Amino acid sequence: MTAASEIPPVIALTVDETLPPRQAVLWPSLSLDECRVEGDAEARHYGMKIDGEVICCFSIFDIGNHGVRLRKFATTAAHQRKGYGGYLLAHVMRLLQAEQVAAVVLDARLTAAPFYEKHGFAAITEIFKKSGVAHVRMERRLT
Repeated sequence: MTAASEIPPVIALTVDETLPPRQAVLWPSLSLDECRVEGDAEARHYGMKIDGEVICCFSIFDIGNHGVRLRKFATTAAHQRKGYGGYLLAHVMRLLQAEQVAAVVLDARLTAAPFYEKHGFAAITEIFKKSGVAHVRMERRLT
């Protein structure tokens, strides 16, 4: 775990700033442009930078009914397992709770499900495949 004093601040990002980590972590075989997803222009993007490079990020999409969907969580390989992702997630969950967001949903790769469980998410569906990768839909109630 990285010491709190070493954790960079959580900042708002542009969608373009999220594309390099998305590509590197989630879709290395795609071009940067192919890493865009529907709704990116309206979504909110959060992350952390070290030396001007985005090292961890995700996007928040409004789904109505006081709910949001967290998508495209990516932490670059050199910065994984150092506490950055957990810090970013906890920080944004506090922001969303202050905004009266009722629930956050996400589709977690099965390999990432334990991370989300550790941060208060619970599975709400059976396992399913997206692009050949096993996922489970998870939710965290905030109110």
